[in-house]
Amino acid sequence: MAKISARNARLLLSGRDFSGHTNNITLDLTVDTPEVTTFADNTVQNLHGGVKANELTSDGFFSTGASQVDAELYDMVAQPVLTGFYPYLYSASQTGYEFTGVLNKYNMKFGVNDAAGMSLTVSGGSTAGVLRGQVLAGTTVSAVGTSNLGSVDFGGYGAVTYGILHVISLTGTTPKLSASIQHSNDDSSFTTIYTAGSIIPAHLSTLISACMTSALSASRYRRVAVELEGTSPCATFVITSAS
Repeated sequence: MAKISARNARLLLSGRDFSGHTNNITLDLTVDTPEVTTFADNTVQNLHGGVKANELTSDGFFSTGASQVDAELYDMVAQPVLTGFYPYLYSASQTGYEFTGVLNKYNMKFGVNDAAGMSLTVSGGSTAGVLRGQVLAGTTVSAVGTSNLGSVDFGGYGAVTYGILHVISLTGTTPKLSASIQHSNDDSSFTTIYTAGSIIPAHLSTLISACMTSALSASRYRRVAVELEGTSPCATFVITSAS
């Protein structure tokens, strides 16, 4: 039986990694229940699944300053947020959960003799759904040039519903990142199905949901090819996909 240590969990909000400030994450998937019968009713009502909803709550530690929790969450309140929850993020083939919701609660908690804390709630709403996918690649690349990362076996030929690139950081002098998703049915001959090019630091706004989203064609194996340009560039990114 597989076991997952919560110590490795990750939380991404609009591509920003909040894991270093977070110590509690809860993802609730709920369905409204229709009216049910009582013991006195003569007829039985059949229950069917109602409206689905999802909500992610998180607790952690408050911090201020540039690129810190307060500055970024403050700007995200009431905004659409691409939310990613991963039991383990920076490793291929790991399962993740993603949805686009609204950050409708940001709570700052202060107490004497306590570490300042914060909590947040992202609600997906009645029409949103949670996508359960796999990490295609999660890594840091610091070498100029092109490289193919290891493939992930999806175990079938089901249609792919999405591919998302989360660029967490991109540093250096005039750095530029390009990434392609490739697919194959034999894990040998790969074809490019989507490319996100010319990603630069100016694109890494906290309000950008994703640098790459796409409906991909059916395939069993998928991998990522990345190209890094610039002087002393360094990119940390995660690409997820689902079928």
